[in-house]
Amino acid sequence: MREQLKAIRTREEHLEELRRRRRNLISKADSAEKKLQKMGPEHKNLVQQTDILHRLRAEIGSLDVDIMSQEAAIGDFKRTATRSWLGLKFGGLLECCEKGAVRLTSLCFSSDPLLIITQIVGVYGKFVVAVSHSPSPRSMLIPLALVGNPRRRNSTWSPPQPI
Repeated sequence: MREQLKAIRTREEHLEELRRRRRNLISKADSAEKKLQKMGPEHKNLVQQTDILHRLRAEIGSLDVDIMSQEAAIGDFKRTATRSWLGLKFGGLLECCEKGAVRLTSLCFSSDPLLIITQIVGVYGKFVVAVSHSPSPRSMLIPLALVGNPRRRNSTWSPPQPI
């Protein structure tokens, strides 16, 4: 994922370099055009200045084509790279969830609720377990972030009552 984001950034930096070069060429062409306008028809450097202006405009045109093709290529590359790294990220998340679901299912059918609590907190970290009075497989897992901070006075969410 990191390499793909770096590749996107590298391509965008290259595109920004092309845009910077185009801006510089435009400013040079403007100054050459102003010089050409000040020159009279009998000036000795008129032909040379006209050639410089035409060459600068040709370079600007070629840079415009390069910039347009790079912008299109970057858009395509961003879509494919984003699809790739999101696929990797969500694939890993799915695999993690499947492993966690299998682990939690095997823990919930254990007979000792205290064992369930210690194993779940030990493996998964910040989880609160709401268990009915009698140990049953209907125990509920509630993430600590959803329970709310008990030190906050405005904490309105409370865990649902077990069945």
